[in-house]
Amino acid sequence: MLSIQELHTSTVKELQLELENARLELFRIHMGTKTKHLKDTSLIPKHKRYIAQVLTMLRQTQNDKKVSVASDEKLSGEASESRIEAKEEKKTKKVKTATKITKKTIAKKK
Repeated sequence: MLSIQELHTSTVKELQLELENARLELFRIHMGTKTKHLKDTSLIPKHKRYIAQVLTMLRQTQNDKKVSVASDEKLSGEASESRIEAKEEKKTKKVKTATKITKKTIAKKK
């Protein structure tokens, strides 16, 4: 099991490998306690907690990458331009549907 500092400095691939190993070890501990080869059942919650820590670090590193990519796009201006275009499209769609509705209501009244 790695320490928290080592988990912080690990890459995504290393964290995924560590997660796989931790899950295998948890399985071995479960099997050991069920077959009475292992008497220390306190290892089960410890390994579950460790797996949760590894998962948390894995998600944090993935989210950090997403944030850095988003900030790079924001700095380049590409993302903001596409957002502005999307907002303009929504506005034009709303206006078109509103005019269609008003034309229908006027036609019904006549």
